[in-house]
Amino acid sequence: ASFWKEFAPALKEGVVQDAANRSTLLALLRFASTHESTDEPTVSLAQYVARMKPGQEHIYYVVAENVRAARHSPYIERLTEQGLEVLLLGERIDEWMMGQLEAFEGKRFKDVARGDLALGPLETEADRNRREARSRKARVC
Repeated sequence: ASFWKEFAPALKEGVVQDAANRSTLLALLRFASTHESTDEPTVSLAQYVARMKPGQEHIYYVVAENVRAARHSPYIERLTEQGLEVLLLGERIDEWMMGQLEAFEGKRFKDVARGDLALGPLETEADRNRREARSRKARVC
């Protein structure tokens, strides 16, 4: 944990700026997650991908003022209700870093706070109905 606290900002900056070593640096990153009860960054991207549900296409994450706020974000409720894991980010550099990253092991990163969240094959009928109703309402307004 002390290694992470000491070097996390440098690793996060390196992931964006050092394209040649990006995959190596991505593997070193650690995140807090809805899968864990602690707010400490202990989850690797490889662990997240290994736990993904069949048909899940994205690595879901949310950025907030701090990890505690991310854990209580209303944006993650729908995902956690379906048992989907969400990475919880709460450092100033995180939003910038994630905005520069596209994918890990072929799975694209998806900020759950941006835009409408279509879950594809993981979406339930109730989810689809809610999303379509919001879309119709947005067109009317």
